[in-house]
Amino acid sequence: MHQKAEAARRGEQQSDLGLLAPEDVTPLMRQFIAFIDDPSTRKKVEADQAGALWGNAAPKNKSRRPLTPHQVETVLRLSEQGTLHLQEIADEVGASVQTVCTIRKKALVGPQFLQQLRNKHQEKQQRVEQALQLIETKKAGRIPIWNAAQLQKELFSMHGVKPSIPLLCSLLKNEASMSYKRIKRLSVQTNTQRCLVLRSLYAKRMIYYLLEDYRIINVDESWLSTADCRNYKWGAKGKPNTLAMPLLTSKVNIIAAMDTGGNSYLSMTQSNVDTEVFLSFMIKLVALLDEEGPNWRPRTVFLIDGASYHKNMDALRQLTNMGLKLLVSAPYSFDGAPVEKFFALLK
Repeated sequence: MHQKAEAARRGEQQSDLGLLAPEDVTPLMRQFIAFIDDPSTRKKVEADQAGALWGNAAPKNKSRRPLTPHQVETVLRLSEQGTLHLQEIADEVGASVQTVCTIRKKALVGPQFLQQLRNKHQEKQQRVEQALQLIETKKAGRIPIWNAAQLQKELFSMHGVKPSIPLLCSLLKNEASMSYKRIKRLSVQTNTQRCLVLRSLYAKRMIYYLLEDYRIINVDESWLSTADCRNYKWGAKGKPNTLAMPLLTSKVNIIAAMDTGGNSYLSMTQSNVDTEVFLSFMIKLVALLDEEGPNWRPRTVFLIDGASYHKNMDALRQLTNMGLKLLVSAPYSFDGAPVEKFFALLK
């Protein structure tokens, strides 16, 4: 009797401390077994196990986008039908179980919840349209977009709306196909009135030759300081991706000619390119073209840039005496020189 009384007294103390009494264990075990037997629970556990196995387990605090009014209507409709579990409803709309419960509670407390959500969604769509219109206007006018905060201030001054910074960044990236990247600075003189006019005249002349099916031979020079021009390799994360490479004892200059048919002519030298070296290359190139066919001159144009050794008086006189048609490219018109692409591929 004394031992039974002592055991009963200990049981009361355990219950007072918040531990389970024996008569409460059976109902809890039944609830736990029912939870484990739920198909949605089993499916979620298997997915979590697979994610942990392959190292792709989703973070616990995964951020989700707000549900649209249509998705909220779907949640309420499926809840009224009562044929699906909460997890299945959440999977149907791509939300969490907590979000589904919150929507059901708000719909019960406030009958105008869905209409208020629609109004809020329409206001957001209007802000998105205004932001996209401003972004497209700036893109069309080539007006720099420095950051999302600048767009936010301009939208507030123009329309009295203030979209969030993450929303504006998402629109710039996903809707406007833009990225936030380092500026490639150009000299101020690149787009002066003189350069713009010269590039326009050069483009007009180039289009004429191309439409008339002229053979255009682009001649230019470049140089190599190393025998290995590869710029990328795999390296350890968090460590400098350095590699010691021996430099050439003296740089190698390359003179290249490339025509509209894809034919290329190369010469390599260790001396600096000047008028004498350039003319020597042109004399040998003309002799090689004469061997390929005698009547190439009338329909062939040589494209050169504005380097001083290309268009000084001595060079122009020698090239004219050889019966060559010349076209000098405009300043800062690198995209119009196919041989630059050839040098980039070569390196």
